[in-house]
Amino acid sequence: MRLPHVWEDLEDQPDVEAMLAAIGVGTDDLPVAVTPTGVLRRPTPGELAETLGLSYQPVPGRVYDVVVVGAGPAGLAAAVYAASEGLTAVVLDAVGPGGQAGTSSMIENYLGFPTGISGRELTERATAQAQKFGVHITSPCEAAGLEIGSEVHVVRLGGGELETRVCADRPVVVLGGGDSAAQAALFLAEHARRVAIVVRRDGLAETMSRYLVARIESHPRIEVLTRTRVTAVHGGDTLNAVDLTCDGGTKTAECAGPFCFIGADAATAWLPPEVQLDRSGFVLTDRDLVGREPLGPDGGGRDLLPYGSSVPGIFAVGDVRHGSTKRVATAVGEGSAVISAAHRYLAGRA
Repeated sequence: MRLPHVWEDLEDQPDVEAMLAAIGVGTDDLPVAVTPTGVLRRPTPGELAETLGLSYQPVPGRVYDVVVVGAGPAGLAAAVYAASEGLTAVVLDAVGPGGQAGTSSMIENYLGFPTGISGRELTERATAQAQKFGVHITSPCEAAGLEIGSEVHVVRLGGGELETRVCADRPVVVLGGGDSAAQAALFLAEHARRVAIVVRRDGLAETMSRYLVARIESHPRIEVLTRTRVTAVHGGDTLNAVDLTCDGGTKTAECAGPFCFIGADAATAWLPPEVQLDRSGFVLTDRDLVGREPLGPDGGGRDLLPYGSSVPGIFAVGDVRHGSTKRVATAVGEGSAVISAAHRYLAGRA
């Protein structure tokens, strides 16, 4: 859903008041979106999407075979395989297609791309492929709840909120030493003046892929601070500095924005209690449900389908699934494979 647009950063404007007056708004109206049909004052992403015709528009009486929540690699793969096999599918995402993988500056360990592929390009290809088969992709569109039914399940939608930080030519701090932190640092280094990766360990080798370590260490604008913690933040309306503590000593470093990558957070708060989760909020599926008496249509037991949750017809693949391998290739594989299980479930309901 990439649309032609112009982004105006007011910090770069010589006369902000004159610019705002020209479109009939003031500083209290920011942020502002100027569209062909009018001016939106302080719009939420959902409101902007609705104005641009990107929001989900329900059709009375229409029921999708597959509703995919999350447009990361797993979700896009599931949508492609569902639609290519004749199932009607819609994809919902609170932010936009790509998920975490979509922000990766370069994915170098994905099969078939020996020179690597950026997360953005992979996302664009997958999105185009899904739409070619008739998949309806809607973002920003947040799943706010799930109503479990005997015949069909209903996903309730919310408005969703997005937050963007502009870090051009300013120093930033990335917390964490995993692959996600590395990809974020490499992406931010394209725009920020300096990127500091803060890790509590002695180095990156134990937690980061070797090829990413090499890229981090060779990048002129990335600095790795080992055995270090952020112990305080400073600023007024916005952050402007952090305290970094290492071996008992503390120094204050300029910082326009902190980015935290010290653990995965499952976005499953919208699911009802019938969908069983682990202690961290990830969805339990198939073999992990053995002995937990998953619910059947009549409240009794049932046969478990691959990637099936404790509720018949609800499946989990990719990062949100308990025990999954957090890799793009694995997510694509799970998203592709789950559709065969969806076929079996739908056939049983026919």
